[in-house]
Amino acid sequence: MKLKQYSLIKYIGPGFISAVAGLEITNIGSFSYVASLYGFRILWAIVFAIAVTAFFQQLAVEVGVCRRRGIVAEARGSLGKTFTLFMMITLYISNMLTATLNIAGAGMAIEAYTGMPWYIIGLTFTTLVCGIIVKRNHKRVGRILTILSVTLAIYIVLALEHIVEKPEILLNILEGIFIPHFEVSRDFILDFLMILGAAAAPYSIIFNVSSVLNRSIYELPEEIRDIILGLIFTSISGVSIAIASANPVLRVDTIYEIILVLKSIKPIYAVLFIIGSTSSALLSTLAIILCNTYILYEYKGYNIIWEDVVYTKRYRSQVALSILTIICIMLGLGLLYDMSVKVYMVMLKLASISTSFASWIPCVIIVVAYWSIKEFKSIFIRVISVLLVCFLVVANIIGLISVVYS
Repeated sequence: MKLKQYSLIKYIGPGFISAVAGLEITNIGSFSYVASLYGFRILWAIVFAIAVTAFFQQLAVEVGVCRRRGIVAEARGSLGKTFTLFMMITLYISNMLTATLNIAGAGMAIEAYTGMPWYIIGLTFTTLVCGIIVKRNHKRVGRILTILSVTLAIYIVLALEHIVEKPEILLNILEGIFIPHFEVSRDFILDFLMILGAAAAPYSIIFNVSSVLNRSIYELPEEIRDIILGLIFTSISGVSIAIASANPVLRVDTIYEIILVLKSIKPIYAVLFIIGSTSSALLSTLAIILCNTYILYEYKGYNIIWEDVVYTKRYRSQVALSILTIICIMLGLGLLYDMSVKVYMVMLKLASISTSFASWIPCVIIVVAYWSIKEFKSIFIRVISVLLVCFLVVANIIGLISVVYS
């Protein structure tokens, strides 16, 4: 039995891990929030955002394997050091906000069940992250955490229960997925960008590409298979989160309320959700810190994979900087503890929107690099890539205008 379990963990590749790492607490919070506002009508946006993320992840992996360099190296080679530095700064800020909100969200989930203050749990959680990441054995830890994160499938169970109890909503769900719903308003535009940003997770793309730079072109199908499997799971779970949150019985828009409602319905659901969300938060935080460390080396011209970065001299000092940044933000939020839920949701929206603003830059770089590779001759993929990246740029420009002139 142990051999079978070990084989299952070993089978999971970096593509699956990075895809599931993208299903973090910010996703859960964002999808729950928009579903509580728009109901099933917003399902299409969640599916679209996850599909776009899957598309660019696959393109990024293909480019990384063929060109033997990551996104930062591509940016530096084609756009210069100054623009690349700007991209790295925006990614770093976005990553730190996302990591802090993941830890705070996990703390709030546990607080709702145990009553222990979330910021104390958060600091303990950060210490655990530090202990894991300093030991330099992240690959096995990542696989184990991915297995634990799959317990987020509890949302799939909740969605199915809702459909079984009210089968007439199935038609509404299908309409919500396949018929786009738009509202010409500033709030809807920002909520749509919130969904894009929550699903985008540019750190997972960088993390994934950095894992395959030493792979051969013949290993591409295996890597893409891992990505597809991971993103199928995240897609189903993401839609299920929205369906369950749109349920009038639940109707929740914060992590704290999710646990309280699940605890009142079935305590085991709340426990499983805490396990899954905490594992997902830990996995994504590890990926974010590794991403921040990796891009610094890639910017300096080192052509290595992230697994080699952990053995460099300055690895621990750079990790310590990320940990210290998270702790400072955590303590800042702790001072506002009396408004923790309100502050958390404001921060969540701002972080997701800022991630959306930052995500189009790596996507442009990926598309430009993809077009430059002669081996990739698919006109369909090229056209779709240009259309999608143009859509992201236009959507973010409209969102930025909405923010500035609000």
